[in-house]
Amino acid sequence: MSKKRKGRQRAARRAAPKSTVAKGRGQRPSDAEGAAATKLNWVVFRQTVLPPLAVVLVALAAFANAWPDNFVLDDKLFNNPERFAAWSNIPRYFVENVWASQGIDQPLYRPLLLISITLDTQLYGNWMAGFHLTNILLHGLASLLLFSFLGLLLRASGVPPSTASLSALLAALIFAVSPVQT
Repeated sequence: MSKKRKGRQRAARRAAPKSTVAKGRGQRPSDAEGAAATKLNWVVFRQTVLPPLAVVLVALAAFANAWPDNFVLDDKLFNNPERFAAWSNIPRYFVENVWASQGIDQPLYRPLLLISITLDTQLYGNWMAGFHLTNILLHGLASLLLFSFLGLLLRASGVPPSTASLSALLAALIFAVSPVQT
């Protein structure tokens, strides 16, 4: 094939409209199609992944300073290896108050708290930071669940999806950083 003919074929391929060129296996999309796909991926990421990720990261960051700390105030009352070392104690948690092991007769019913402390004792032993790590992760999960629940509730009540997502995000972020959670 002559050089002139090869040059004309290259020029014809460049001049052909992109939409008429058949895309076979292994061929890259045009720049416009690639940009549109990238834009679509970013929009999907921004709307579906970024808000819940932001809620979890903000919740974790807000209470990260508590992770390496020691037990304080009422935490010390739960550092009781005898009470929380055995799984067989769990049925008792459903019939006694939180402070029963301290001899305090106050009607404070928190069986899930006591089960969580038993699980932490089994996992971490006396490693105090582990107890705090569990609580920080649970707070991140609770913030994420609040975001999801509020988003679903608002959409179900007829609020436009973008408004519902933004409202749920703001409420979950306020919950995530609220000092009431400490």
